[in-house]
Amino acid sequence: MANGEEEKIMAGIDFIRAQGVSVEPVSKEITLNEEECIHCGACTAVCRSRALSLDPVSAELRFDRDQCIVCELCVRACPMRVIKVSF
Repeated sequence: MANGEEEKIMAGIDFIRAQGVSVEPVSKEITLNEEECIHCGACTAVCRSRALSLDPVSAELRFDRDQCIVCELCVRACPMRVIKVSF
């Protein structure tokens, strides 16, 4: 990351904090046990970032980690409990 980019990011974070919003670094991630997943799609209904989706052809669950915002809603929605948060 170029120094100018980092300065802009920090300025943005400072602005958000000045608005009363709490800002924390994301140090956790969502993990999915693909072997035990039954591809029911329950998690996709609560995934606002669309990181979890069902493939329209195979009907299998897809997880795009780059899209995940670690809101943890999918953890509670999974009936099989195969979605977890790791730190």
